[in-house]
Amino acid sequence: RIRLEQTRLIRLIKQAQGHAGLRGAIFRTLALTVEGVGPSIDEQIARDVWKQARNSASNDKAVFVQRSACFCLEVLHASTKYFDNGSDFDSLKSTIWKVIDSANASVRHAAAEALAVVLAKARSKDGTVEDVPTLRKPKKSAKKQGAAVDEDGELERPGSPASRKPTQLRVS
Repeated sequence: RIRLEQTRLIRLIKQAQGHAGLRGAIFRTLALTVEGVGPSIDEQIARDVWKQARNSASNDKAVFVQRSACFCLEVLHASTKYFDNGSDFDSLKSTIWKVIDSANASVRHAAAEALAVVLAKARSKDGTVEDVPTLRKPKKSAKKQGAAVDEDGELERPGSPASRKPTQLRVS
């Protein structure tokens, strides 16, 4: 059933040449479908989507369609293993370089994200893209230098330096 719907969406891209919003929404839908189905997507459908997304990313005039097509390319590479070869990488690379020449910053960012996913997947050992772990600062302990803890577990703070009598230096 999913295969049939994806095939219909691919055909609809060709029919929607006069409506940029519909083309962009189709690429978003295809990307989310591929992400949901994951590696079990049919290779022929994935290749058809990939071809349409590459063409739209580099040749379409609408910014929304270009961004959506780049997002679709990103998801295709992250979710499947069909494009993990040199020839597909070269064709994607040439497409991304065309897209990065765009005057729109959001299109350039979408193209850069797609290329980053491909490069990260190529660099990883098992061929999957993982989220970068977030580093958090360690929590500071309640005990500080010079402070003591009483029986109740509360912090006893030393007296203020201003309340102490200043020591006088004797000069002889």
